[in-house]
Amino acid sequence: MRTANHLSRQEEYNTNTHPHSNLQTLRLWQLFTIICSDDPPSSTHTTITRHHIPLSLVIPAIESPSLAYLTSLTLVDQIADSTASLPLLSTLSNLISLHIIGASTSSAQTSMITDSTLRLWSKRAIHQNGFPRLKMLFLRFQFGVTEIGLGELAGFKELEMCVTSRCGVKIKEAKKIVKGVGWKMTRYVVSLLVAKVE
Repeated sequence: MRTANHLSRQEEYNTNTHPHSNLQTLRLWQLFTIICSDDPPSSTHTTITRHHIPLSLVIPAIESPSLAYLTSLTLVDQIADSTASLPLLSTLSNLISLHIIGASTSSAQTSMITDSTLRLWSKRAIHQNGFPRLKMLFLRFQFGVTEIGLGELAGFKELEMCVTSRCGVKIKEAKKIVKGVGWKMTRYVVSLLVAKVE
């Protein structure tokens, strides 16, 4: 069977040249989407990466400029090259959902995402068509994200919902800020849901 032969050769190639099993999975997924491009397995592909994989290696493997599939990306803990590669997330044209989960022991100083990150992403969204399909943003244990950062959400053209959980957001101030940019905020027990007002 042609597909099985292709996968066997790709697996052998990955084992010999790329010993990291997570990278093998990403490369096999990329190969699978090329082989099955006439009939993609699903419309959305979920990728979860942890701190031991540089994000700069993950991004080329999950992007789909032709929009053959959409990507839901989950980043867990600290990413090795986050300072350099987090801005690159804005270039993923097929990214529909982004979950960023920090360590429960993190602080505002060690937070992977901060108000500055959201400000940078917002500028890219406005001036460089960044995050063209991002609809949902979930931030957990990102203590560097405050109510000031929530004001940057207006720059994301397609964003419909942002959920913050265990972040550095002050509720009272946040309500004023998100209302000022045309969003509404709902408070749950430990999370805030910020949604675009229709």
